Amino acid sequence: MGGVGKTTLARMLYNDDRVKEHFTFKAWACVSEDYDAIRVTKTLLESVTSKPCNTTDLNLLQVELREQLRGKKFLFVLDDLWNEKYTDWNCLQTPFTSGARGSKVIVTTRNKNIASFMQNVPTQPLEPLSHEDCWSLLAKHAFGNVSCSAYPSLEEIGKKIARKCNGLPLAAQTLGGLLRSRLDSEVWNRVLNNSIWDLPSEKSDILPALGLSYHYLPAKLKRCFIYCSIFPKDYEFKVEDVVFLWMAEGLISQAENGDNMEEVAKEYFDELLSRSLFQTSRKSSFVMHDLINDLAVFMSKGFCSRLEGGRESHEVERVRRLSYAREDFDVAPKFEPFKEAKCLQMPAQMSRLKSLRTLTAFVVGKSIGSTIGELGELPHLQGKLSILKLQNVVDAKDAVQANLKNKNDLKELELAWDDEDSDDSEKKWSVSNSAISITGETGVLGDGRVGGMDTKWKWRSRLSSSPGADPKCVSEVERKLAL
Repeated sequence: MGGVGKTTLARMLYNDDRVKEHFTFKAWACVSEDYDAIRVTKTLLESVTSKPCNTTDLNLLQVELREQLRGKKFLFVLDDLWNEKYTDWNCLQTPFTSGARGSKVIVTTRNKNIASFMQNVPTQPLEPLSHEDCWSLLAKHAFGNVSCSAYPSLEEIGKKIARKCNGLPLAAQTLGGLLRSRLDSEVWNRVLNNSIWDLPSEKSDILPALGLSYHYLPAKLKRCFIYCSIFPKDYEFKVEDVVFLWMAEGLISQAENGDNMEEVAKEYFDELLSRSLFQTSRKSSFVMHDLINDLAVFMSKGFCSRLEGGRESHEVERVRRLSYAREDFDVAPKFEPFKEAKCLQMPAQMSRLKSLRTLTAFVVGKSIGSTIGELGELPHLQGKLSILKLQNVVDAKDAVQANLKNKNDLKELELAWDDEDSDDSEKKWSVSNSAISITGETGVLGDGRVGGMDTKWKWRSRLSSSPGADPKCVSEVERKLAL
């Protein structure tokens, strides 16, 4: 059963300090419906080694994982497993056998058949919450630090709502977020008596409680929420990334009180978070519960569509927003059906987009409308910017036109050349110096490591890693950037 708290319980065990001390390695992999042994194995290996892994060969991945685990005690969590093929599971767990005695693998699944073929592992089915516990959870999210006993009329209505949650923590938590700070019996009665509760299950796979949470969202939040249907299940996202996407899509209006668009967007994000439509995840990131993701997808039909590996979609012809979760080497065939698309490449003359705030990558060309000077007309750029193919800058003085030094909202800057131009180190230094107009605030080493506490720019140069790089030039870059 979805929403009963399997992942939450596993997360509590995984993050418990006593558990951390017991294992050499810990790793968490979201498996989900689209089972991919390579992706799961790669996730586990990268967590164990704390290094990125570029290979997509399953055999090589498993050999390396087996060696890393040899003689070590580990804890792995495989979250949301759907694949019922025993042979696939047997293949996936092959490297685990090299670990030390006492290693553990926790698997969460909605499917009893999956639990049954793991015969040597005890299963722990989770039962729904009691009506009392369900009400306690709902009240916690609805009233916050205020005692519900101060509102006896709401308590009576709330207990009836809690019974409709059927013991599902996710339903109680989400409805509590919906009713948070809305201490009005009329509002609570509308939720209790809403016709959504009576919809037959065959009409929709969406839990009524989740449907209600969406139903009562303000229009401005509905737009932002359904936009998030572009994210694959278990996708972890940063608040800044979502905020910039909403702004770029025109989903955020300028506030009347003078707040800028970014501040308004963050308020929207916080509101969705308080309603439990977003959940905190690891590393200061956020995630949507699978059922919440299903809700967003269901409500976004005709507006957003998500293409994922192996799945065909017939909804893309008129869809407004399309997300594509790519696989290796499959990009071109996936986009062949879009022969009537109006734009499939970055347009020239980006400088005309005067209000553009988010541009994660700019590819420098040699023709008019694609030179580095186009960036000079974009004063509002913020966040991260990667400037690629800088070998196309004809004269280092042209880089000054990018006016990067006055883009105060940029947090991270990457300057990159193709390796084919690696022997021209002096030109790289000249272009870099002209582009960022190096000041005493800058403290970045040529190998990409940030030096200094109050850095204004993060400059990732590929100079020092290039085969033909001049060590003297690299030293000069390091010396001048560290001034």
